[in-house]
Amino acid sequence: MMQIDILRYEDMTPEVLQELRACARSAGSRLPFCLPEMPLIWWRNFSSSNGEPFGIRRGRNFLGAQCWLRDFFYLVAREGTRICGAAPMASFTVRLPNVQDPFKVFTFAGDYVLAPYQDFLALPEARGEVLSALISACVYLMGDGYDMVSFGHIPEESASIPVLDRLFEDLPPEIPRKRCITSQKGGVHPWTLATLQKLMLMLYYKVAVDQPEYKPVYELSCRLRQCRPDSLLFPRNRMELEAGLQALVAAHAHVDGIRDEVQSIHRLLGTNPIQYPFIELPREREGYLQQLGKKTRFNYRHDRKRLLGSGGGVEKISSGGVTEADVMDYLNLHMMRWGKRSVAISDRTVEFHRQLCMAAAREGYLTLFFIRWCGKRIAAQSCFDIGDRREAYFTGLDPDHEQSGAGIVLFHETILDAIDNGFTRYEFGYGGDEYKFKFTRTTSKTYSYFLAGRKGMPDLEKIFLGFECMVECPGRARIMEEEDGEEAGL
Repeated sequence: MMQIDILRYEDMTPEVLQELRACARSAGSRLPFCLPEMPLIWWRNFSSSNGEPFGIRRGRNFLGAQCWLRDFFYLVAREGTRICGAAPMASFTVRLPNVQDPFKVFTFAGDYVLAPYQDFLALPEARGEVLSALISACVYLMGDGYDMVSFGHIPEESASIPVLDRLFEDLPPEIPRKRCITSQKGGVHPWTLATLQKLMLMLYYKVAVDQPEYKPVYELSCRLRQCRPDSLLFPRNRMELEAGLQALVAAHAHVDGIRDEVQSIHRLLGTNPIQYPFIELPREREGYLQQLGKKTRFNYRHDRKRLLGSGGGVEKISSGGVTEADVMDYLNLHMMRWGKRSVAISDRTVEFHRQLCMAAAREGYLTLFFIRWCGKRIAAQSCFDIGDRREAYFTGLDPDHEQSGAGIVLFHETILDAIDNGFTRYEFGYGGDEYKFKFTRTTSKTYSYFLAGRKGMPDLEKIFLGFECMVECPGRARIMEEEDGEEAGL
């Protein structure tokens, strides 16, 4: 019989932490989120214990118009004295637009930028029983006034997915539930603006003045070029631009010479699953290099030779050699490159990253990489190395060396180093940023699951007001039933 211990932050003793780490090793878990360091440090840095909203503590809001991070619980599944699984959970009080009463959400303890891959921890042989007990505990906790439980950003390859699908199918009908693909909102938004501007500029240079599509391309290109991200906070501005782009796509989607750009605009206007690029690593370096495009391979070798052949070098620091000065060099390089535009590392989050890096180094799964040039660190990258998986976390670059190719060279070097050390998978994290596709074309997606309380399932559009949206999709069991029905002619 599986027993659930509901532990608060102050209950997380060194003995419990060691048991959780031992469970993660036995389970073969490869995600930093399934080790206790990431969720505990996240809570310690961003809780609203002083009354401040989460968006002020974290520097970015993720739920509703405003929210407060109220409580932390580690749900631990035990069989006898042995830990068989766990889920770090947090509660938020959320203010929804045009809704007077606050909304209480119980969710995985992490945000998707700082913990891009989230999941349950469970021993493989007990996974079904562990997840069933953990979900039952969450349903029980909803009775304490929570309006919704959320399990978000679970990788599609996770062994939890088929178990969750089955458990959700078997829940009592009076419990509202949704299974969603974690997706990006389409349209003209701050996160799509730069790409749309680039695509429209490419169209402008391609279309001749005497062609019928010249006028709408010219006008839209000018309007987008003058647009600023903060102006898109006003719905009218977004809607006008989106209407013009939709009209352009409808009229010119099949025009020779501009088809690729128009189709790319069409994809950005629609809702699409958020991409998580990755590489299934070959055994040898050459296998990886051969899968790169000819131009990418040439640029890498050219930039590497220029950087490393003129007094430069690649510096790798494994966990045992990481110092706080190394961590701060990496974080400073990130802030030098991105400044206030960074959604990950800022004056609000730098302490979280410092603590996480030092904790990960103590536990043996952090690797830092730098490129040195003329005795100075000019580029940095942090990696979480767990089992046979390397996750590229965040990077940094001295802006004075932005044109040197140092950032891209360092990415290649961390991939080649992963191959040399027997890793089988290399993860690029959240989002299909353009630079990631210089290294790979393979991507995965994540699923998010929701249970609602007595108020019923809320409008998820009011919960997720920013970059993300949740697109409901059937579980695998239901998909198989539908396919069977189609084959039977039903």
